[in-house]
Amino acid sequence: LQELPQVQFHSYNKESFIDNLVYSLDTKASNYTRSEGITANVYKISAPISYSKYFLDDFMYLNLENEIVLMKYDYDNFGSDDYEDGDLIQNRASVSVGSDLIKPYDKYLHTVNLNAKYSIPTNLREDGDLYQITTNSETVADAAKETELEAFDIVDEERNIELSVNQSIYGKNSLRQLVNHKVSQSILYDELDNPKLQDLENYVKVNHDYGSVSGKTVYNVQDEKFVENSASSTLTYQDASLTLGYYQSKATENDTNDREDLESYRIKTSYKVAKDYKVSYYENYNLLENKRSKQGVSLGIDDSCWNLNLKFQNEIVASSSDSDGVDQQVFYVTLTLKPIGGINQKYEIEDNN
Repeated sequence: LQELPQVQFHSYNKESFIDNLVYSLDTKASNYTRSEGITANVYKISAPISYSKYFLDDFMYLNLENEIVLMKYDYDNFGSDDYEDGDLIQNRASVSVGSDLIKPYDKYLHTVNLNAKYSIPTNLREDGDLYQITTNSETVADAAKETELEAFDIVDEERNIELSVNQSIYGKNSLRQLVNHKVSQSILYDELDNPKLQDLENYVKVNHDYGSVSGKTVYNVQDEKFVENSASSTLTYQDASLTLGYYQSKATENDTNDREDLESYRIKTSYKVAKDYKVSYYENYNLLENKRSKQGVSLGIDDSCWNLNLKFQNEIVASSSDSDGVDQQVFYVTLTLKPIGGINQKYEIEDNN
């Protein structure tokens, strides 16, 4: 599947005529194409609005947010009339309460954020063929249709609660973050509206003079096992930087866990050749399959008003006809106009199937 130019326009948060009431708008158009198989033009409009208010002498805060998302799927190249264009309207309402605390010491500042968020996502309209929303795999024909539509995945959330504690230590004079630690627990409601504990995430990041070291673990309470572990280290010296990373995930029988069995490492090195120009090399290696899954070079130009990123990448993508995947070369062009939005282009140069 190849993505032709993606165009995005984003309007940043703006205050309304009511104090503390802000809104924004995001629109995106994507064109997914391929020589064989279904293609689609996907249009998305997102309009979030939120209201925040501090009370109890600024000790606690309340945040109310509502986001409506409109999505349109125009399918083509399917060779029959078995596919209907999809229309989806989603509404995500949430309420959160929390507290921002700060404790000064002689040389440091300790900040703590406590937050509880309750989200209610709802599909207001479901028309046409939408992956795993209006489709099913009960028959052979329906299963084949789901396989084709899998490339156009849709986020279909359930009612959930997230509890989090986020704390940091800063230098008192420099206000530079030294340590960050975050713990969050997600609670999902099943079809019978029973709340069940899910992912317990633990994240730690330590910043030092030459970069940072971070790590994250995810323990799924339902599965009673660690389902994700990752670590990353970044070293920066003058105009050069090096990033090393490790990632591991596990598949389970839990329907809410969409992870797969994976273990990999990644490496990225960058060098700033001029004020606004940076060249990079990166690669990902799959340790379970003992093969390089991604390798590429990039050139980034970061201007005050725009950003241009050129990336040439060799990658292995999943294929229904080849269990080892398909080796393809891809050229990416991403242009971001910082005040308004951006344009993204992905061009597949060669497909070595």
